[in-house]
Amino acid sequence: MHAYLIWSLLLWLPAAAEANEWYLGSWELIEVKYPHISAMTDEEAATYIGRTIHYGKNSVNLIDHACSNPIYKTEVVTAGDFLTGSRFPLESLEIGGSSVELLKVECGSGGHAPGLSVIKKDAITGYISWDGAYFQITKR
Repeated sequence: MHAYLIWSLLLWLPAAAEANEWYLGSWELIEVKYPHISAMTDEEAATYIGRTIHYGKNSVNLIDHACSNPIYKTEVVTAGDFLTGSRFPLESLEIGGSSVELLKVECGSGGHAPGLSVIKKDAITGYISWDGAYFQITKR
Protein backbone atom coordinates (compact mmCIF):
# COMPACT_ATOMS: atom_id res chain seq x y z
CA MET A 1 0.00 0.00 0.00
CA HIS A 2 2.82 2.43 0.85
CA ALA A 3 4.53 1.78 -2.48
CA TYR A 4 1.30 2.56 -4.34
CA LEU A 5 0.86 5.78 -2.39
CA ILE A 6 4.43 6.89 -3.06
CA TRP A 7 4.13 6.00 -6.76
CA SER A 8 0.88 8.00 -7.05
CA LEU A 9 2.49 10.98 -5.36
CA LEU A 10 5.50 10.87 -7.69
CA LEU A 11 3.22 10.86 -10.74
CA TRP A 12 1.24 13.82 -9.41
CA LEU A 13 4.18 16.10 -8.46
CA PRO A 14 5.41 16.94 -12.01
CA ALA A 15 1.86 17.81 -13.07
CA ALA A 16 1.45 20.07 -10.02
CA ALA A 17 4.79 21.77 -10.70
CA GLU A 18 3.81 22.46 -14.33
CA ALA A 19 0.47 23.91 -13.25
CA ASN A 20 2.36 26.38 -11.04
CA GLU A 21 4.60 27.46 -13.94
CA TRP A 22 1.94 29.89 -15.20
CA TYR A 23 4.60 32.23 -16.57
CA LEU A 24 6.03 29.81 -19.19
CA GLY A 25 5.17 30.71 -22.77
CA SER A 26 4.95 33.82 -24.93
CA TRP A 27 3.52 37.08 -23.61
CA GLU A 28 2.59 40.18 -25.61
CA LEU A 29 2.79 43.73 -24.25
CA ILE A 30 -0.66 45.16 -24.92
CA GLU A 31 -0.99 48.43 -22.99
CA VAL A 32 0.77 50.68 -20.48
CA LYS A 33 -0.24 52.22 -17.16
CA TYR A 34 1.53 54.82 -15.04
CA PRO A 35 0.53 54.19 -11.41
CA HIS A 36 3.17 56.62 -10.12
CA ILE A 37 6.10 58.73 -11.37
CA SER A 38 7.61 57.47 -14.62
CA ALA A 39 10.74 58.34 -16.56
CA MET A 40 9.15 56.98 -19.74
CA THR A 41 7.13 59.14 -22.13
CA ASP A 42 4.00 57.96 -23.91
CA GLU A 43 5.95 57.96 -27.18
CA GLU A 44 8.68 55.72 -25.73
CA ALA A 45 6.09 53.39 -24.19
CA ALA A 46 4.29 53.06 -27.52
CA THR A 47 7.40 51.47 -29.04
CA TYR A 48 7.03 48.53 -26.63
CA ILE A 49 3.36 47.77 -27.37
CA GLY A 50 2.97 44.65 -29.51
CA ARG A 51 6.39 43.26 -28.63
CA THR A 52 6.72 39.76 -27.20
CA ILE A 53 8.57 38.19 -24.29
CA HIS A 54 9.10 34.44 -24.10
CA TYR A 55 9.71 32.57 -20.83
CA GLY A 56 10.94 29.04 -21.49
CA LYS A 57 12.26 26.28 -19.26
CA ASN A 58 15.79 26.69 -20.64
CA SER A 59 15.85 30.27 -21.93
CA VAL A 60 14.24 33.69 -21.70
CA ASN A 61 13.86 36.08 -24.63
CA LEU A 62 13.08 39.53 -23.35
CA ILE A 63 12.60 42.67 -25.42
CA ASP A 64 16.30 43.46 -25.86
CA HIS A 65 17.91 40.73 -23.77
CA ALA A 66 18.11 36.94 -23.76
CA CYS A 67 19.57 34.43 -21.35
CA SER A 68 20.01 30.70 -21.00
CA ASN A 69 19.21 28.63 -17.93
CA PRO A 70 17.04 31.18 -16.14
CA ILE A 71 16.08 30.68 -12.52
CA TYR A 72 12.43 31.46 -11.81
CA LYS A 73 11.36 32.44 -8.31
CA THR A 74 7.80 33.20 -7.31
CA GLU A 75 6.65 34.87 -4.13
CA VAL A 76 3.24 35.80 -2.78
CA VAL A 77 3.13 39.18 -1.05
CA THR A 78 0.29 40.90 0.74
CA ALA A 79 -1.34 43.95 -0.80
CA GLY A 80 0.11 46.00 2.08
CA ASP A 81 3.65 44.76 1.48
CA PHE A 82 3.24 45.46 -2.24
CA LEU A 83 2.14 49.02 -1.46
CA THR A 84 5.13 49.50 0.85
CA GLY A 85 7.60 48.19 -1.75
CA SER A 86 6.18 49.80 -4.88
CA ARG A 87 4.55 52.92 -3.37
CA PHE A 88 1.26 52.38 -5.17
CA PRO A 89 -1.70 50.04 -4.51
CA LEU A 90 -2.47 46.92 -6.52
CA GLU A 91 -5.80 48.49 -7.47
CA SER A 92 -3.83 50.92 -9.70
CA LEU A 93 -3.16 47.88 -11.91
CA GLU A 94 -6.74 46.62 -11.55
CA ILE A 95 -5.58 43.77 -9.30
CA GLY A 96 -7.94 43.04 -6.43
CA GLY A 97 -7.47 40.79 -3.46
CA SER A 98 -5.37 40.68 -0.34
CA SER A 99 -2.21 39.33 -2.01
CA VAL A 100 -0.43 39.02 -5.33
CA GLU A 101 2.11 36.62 -6.84
CA LEU A 102 5.38 38.08 -8.10
CA LEU A 103 7.84 36.40 -10.46
CA LYS A 104 11.55 37.19 -10.45
CA VAL A 105 13.76 35.87 -13.25
CA GLU A 106 17.47 35.48 -12.56
CA CYS A 107 19.82 35.34 -15.51
CA GLY A 108 23.47 34.42 -15.11
CA SER A 109 24.50 37.61 -16.88
CA GLY A 110 22.87 39.74 -14.21
CA GLY A 111 21.77 43.12 -15.42
CA HIS A 112 18.40 44.77 -15.59
CA ALA A 113 15.89 44.42 -18.41
CA PRO A 114 12.13 44.74 -18.87
CA GLY A 115 10.49 41.40 -18.12
CA LEU A 116 12.81 40.14 -15.38
CA SER A 117 9.99 40.67 -12.91
CA VAL A 118 6.28 40.06 -13.42
CA ILE A 119 3.28 40.97 -11.31
CA LYS A 120 0.65 38.26 -11.87
CA LYS A 121 -2.88 39.53 -12.37
CA ASP A 122 -4.37 36.15 -13.36
CA ALA A 123 -3.33 33.02 -15.28
CA ILE A 124 -3.06 34.89 -18.61
CA THR A 125 -2.43 38.51 -17.59
CA GLY A 126 0.35 40.28 -15.73
CA TYR A 127 2.46 43.43 -15.60
CA ILE A 128 6.12 44.16 -16.19
CA SER A 129 7.70 47.47 -15.28
CA TRP A 130 10.30 49.58 -17.01
CA ASP A 131 11.28 53.12 -16.04
CA GLY A 132 8.10 53.53 -13.99
CA ALA A 133 5.78 52.41 -16.78
CA TYR A 134 3.81 49.21 -16.13
CA PHE A 135 3.09 47.22 -19.27
CA GLN A 136 0.17 44.84 -19.22
CA ILE A 137 1.19 41.53 -20.76
CA THR A 138 -1.14 38.81 -21.96
CA LYS A 139 -0.33 35.19 -22.70
CA ARG A 140 -0.51 34.25 -26.37
